[in-house]
Amino acid sequence: MSDQRVIIGHARHTTQAPHFNLPAGFMPLWLRIEGELARFELACPSAVVGRHSSADLRFAFPEVSRRHCRFVFENGQWRIHDLQSLNGILLNGKSVAEATLFTGDRLCIGCVKVFVEAGTPKRGLMPVNEKPTQILDLLLAEGR
Repeated sequence: MSDQRVIIGHARHTTQAPHFNLPAGFMPLWLRIEGELARFELACPSAVVGRHSSADLRFAFPEVSRRHCRFVFENGQWRIHDLQSLNGILLNGKSVAEATLFTGDRLCIGCVKVFVEAGTPKRGLMPVNEKPTQILDLLLAEGR
């Protein structure tokens, strides 16, 4: 039997829906804890991950900082931002401070290994501020 949880974010009352506006093109982020049956749906545009009781998604492990990272849906993409955590974030084995999350990516948040079941669907999409760096890297690699 699978354990599925929905993170609705920032809802402080049980009688009313959460108080946030969803951005255009919003799609939930689906995460699965590797080696576990737990799946999470982030149905809000922003969620803080950490071991503190006020975190939207709580991982109670000493390797996870109180406020470790934040998942944010912005510009039609899911992004992850490190919140100056002690152990950082690994995305597909590489240390990152912030990055776009794509379906199939693997995260390591402290000691917690997370698989992105549904994130930004295509790798071809990237924030405008990342495009010039990638183009320059390609040109340098070609020797232009």
